[in-house]
Amino acid sequence: MARRSKSAGFTLIEVLVVMAIISILMGFGIGMYQSLSALGKATQARNTIIETMQAVKGSSMKMEAALVVDPQGNRVYGLEFGTVASCNFEAPTDPDADTTRIQGLSYKVGANTGGELKPFPFGHTGGGIDFSSGGDVNFANYADYDLVEGVTLKIWVYPTANVTADLIRKGKSYGVRLKRGPGAPIVEGFLALGEMTDENGVTASGRERFDTGDYTLKLNRWNGIEMKYDRNTMSISIDAYGRGAVLRFVKRDEKRPIEPDLDADLIVGSPQFQGRLDDLKVLGIIAGDTRKLPGDVVIEGDKVRTIFFKDGKLDPRYHQAPETIVLIYEGVPAPITIGLLGNIDK
Repeated sequence: MARRSKSAGFTLIEVLVVMAIISILMGFGIGMYQSLSALGKATQARNTIIETMQAVKGSSMKMEAALVVDPQGNRVYGLEFGTVASCNFEAPTDPDADTTRIQGLSYKVGANTGGELKPFPFGHTGGGIDFSSGGDVNFANYADYDLVEGVTLKIWVYPTANVTADLIRKGKSYGVRLKRGPGAPIVEGFLALGEMTDENGVTASGRERFDTGDYTLKLNRWNGIEMKYDRNTMSISIDAYGRGAVLRFVKRDEKRPIEPDLDADLIVGSPQFQGRLDDLKVLGIIAGDTRKLPGDVVIEGDKVRTIFFKDGKLDPRYHQAPETIVLIYEGVPAPITIGLLGNIDK
């Protein structure tokens, strides 16, 4: 019988078989590596969104807060609104106290007026300020009032006449006013925004006005007003029945900063306004934590979304159903659903 020489090498067929086996194994390895890599990036992106949301939830227990999802920038960031001006317009309860210290204004306390000035249901039970003959309060000019990233204006108003009049104004920068409406005033907000040119080359005006349309306030009773702009969404909410604020106007995807009117004072009231004001708050956005997602993972959609939180939950004024953020990696969707209680649904 012929024996194979010890010095003989592998045949060509054997070499090709070994190379084929190695190629197959390498293919499996590369595929598994790519899958694990994509899965890891998707997990990282998911964790980034959840961690940012948890921070927003925590902030919402003590201040206004929101989660912003930006598909175009492939990022998420949290917004926190900090108070820059606040006034309850409290007044002395001494009946002999001078109540005409500011021309055109008189201070009254609900408890001492026989029900004439009733405190609104969800506000404090102290004093209000009466503009029976017109007038305003000048909060002067502080750098804190020159808000750029966003602003929230809150005030309670007791209108006694259907007139056009300013309620809050920081020069041409931002403000809330009443506008004469059908039988009662409507609410109008205004902002001076940086110019923006769209894909068609059309440049938007720097001044924006938006109102509640046919929805009017109630005369001779307290109405709560909230105007909010977070560089992506404009909104007006109103509480005219003491049952909680209802969203009456919303416009999304502005993406423009506010242009501050550096020389203007913050003014509350106006010579034309007739009625009473109480519980003023001006809030500005405190810079939040911006987080970029891994490049291989994208957020589904093409519009910026703002998800508002209040007391650790989705704010019911803006959200009546759970919100879902969909991540896409390797063509596979991976949804993240935020429940109404602020929890992540499995």
